Amino acid sequence: MGESPVAALRREYDAIARQLDSAPGNAEREAAKREIIAYFKKIDGMLGELTQLKDDIRQLVDRYKQIAADTKQAAAPEFTGQRPVLHADHIGATTFIEKGWSLISLGDHAGAISSLQRALQLSPGETQAESLLGWAQMLHEDYDDALGTFQKVLMKEPANSLARINVGYICLKKRIFGEAIEHLSKAIRLDNDKKATLYAHFYLGLVYLQREMYEDAETFFDKTLKLGPNLIEAYYELGRAHWFAGDQAKAKSTWEDGFKANKFNPWGKKCQEMLELVARGEEPPRDTVGRVTAVAWPGQQALATSLAEIADQARDFPGVGPLPDRPIRLILAPTRATYDSLTRGRLPLWSEGAAFPDAGTIVLLADRSSGLPAALRHELAHLALRWHVVHHVPLWFEEGYAAVAAQEWDRFDALRVNWQLARGARMDLDDVDRALRGARGDAETGYALAATAVLLLERWGGKQGLAPLLANLPHAESFDAALRETYHITEGDFELRWQRDLGSRYGWLSWIAAMGFFWLTIGALLAALVVLRRRRDRAKRQLLDDVEITE
Repeated sequence: MGESPVAALRREYDAIARQLDSAPGNAEREAAKREIIAYFKKIDGMLGELTQLKDDIRQLVDRYKQIAADTKQAAAPEFTGQRPVLHADHIGATTFIEKGWSLISLGDHAGAISSLQRALQLSPGETQAESLLGWAQMLHEDYDDALGTFQKVLMKEPANSLARINVGYICLKKRIFGEAIEHLSKAIRLDNDKKATLYAHFYLGLVYLQREMYEDAETFFDKTLKLGPNLIEAYYELGRAHWFAGDQAKAKSTWEDGFKANKFNPWGKKCQEMLELVARGEEPPRDTVGRVTAVAWPGQQALATSLAEIADQARDFPGVGPLPDRPIRLILAPTRATYDSLTRGRLPLWSEGAAFPDAGTIVLLADRSSGLPAALRHELAHLALRWHVVHHVPLWFEEGYAAVAAQEWDRFDALRVNWQLARGARMDLDDVDRALRGARGDAETGYALAATAVLLLERWGGKQGLAPLLANLPHAESFDAALRETYHITEGDFELRWQRDLGSRYGWLSWIAAMGFFWLTIGALLAALVVLRRRRDRAKRQLLDDVEITE
């Protein structure tokens, strides 16, 4: 790394200081004076150039935003606030306000939040600082904090349309549709800011699109394009509304118009991508939550969005942590026939979920809503493991890891009543792999056995769990090599230790304990029947005795 320019200037400063200290007479002092003046002019000129360069950097930021605009989901309203006017104040709050404005413009939202919070500490309730803080929080996706901040602004300035559409946008992102409609509709009625009115129509279109009210969505997107023909994103969303409403020809025409309006705009390119996608016979994405695009058939959109939110917020996969920041496509198949078609019939008939790590895609059978969050977590674990390790690992480890990550503890019930384990029969890891590929009953046992093997490895890792093994797996030549490096045992040694652990946990005592309640219930029922039988027999004998006495 090159030397800092400041270091060279500091050395020049030190040289002048030494020259001044050692100047014996007037001539030397005058020479030092000229050096100081020249040095000052040099620094002053550089400061002016650096200030200009700092302003030029803002232009680079703007160009970057245009090139790398995020087209995965609707963007927040573009920040275009006027630069605060500085005035002298004894507490310095305006300095932090101006700094916060600059940091928002540069895209440093976290830094802006810190600066504006400092401004509000110095000058509590300062409206301009609160408005900028809400904007920074919203752009930083701190939606709860931003909502509270903007509500303070609206209490003081109810006619602040920009603050109101920001609240509407936040409610849209939080799926609080009723409040979003209320705030956005009010901004339209106020009609005191052109930009606010434009975005109010656009976001109302998105609200109705997400609620599958396609006719209303079309109305607001059409109005958006009349107010702002350059908002190319509206062409993209209007095309989706037409498609989902069943008018595919109109959808294609709208996307063509969006691409022609601005071929170089990211949303114009997105329109072209939609045309190419539907030309291949594929469906446009129904909804996007963060990095997760959900695709669902009619009637399951709300379920798809809910699952997409779960997927986007998934964290803490054992030994891996959060998922890498990669896009995920979640497809809900409403019927078994659709599921088999999407997975090309390559999976067993009992399969209800599949992960395709290379494509970043998860397919779930959604013919019933119960159990889907757990199934989703299981498939996400497959993505987390494969994306971390990159290469393939044994099937028992993949499925066992997913079962542990999804906390599918009910799978162990199959082991507690497994007669083969109870009588001491040994199963090796190859048997587990075969069971996982077998019929439903065998697969249930296979999943449980695989989970016990992974849990044993996790226990060996102590407080670190699976982290040491998963740290070694990506660069190890094989799974056996990773076991050697992590635990200093071979895969064969691990198999023997796992079998002994399995026997101790699911042997005779476990089987008896699991079956005990059943036999206790049968025993109690038999005892009750015996008591009833004896009472009935006693009554019969008493009756016979009474008859004999009478005779």
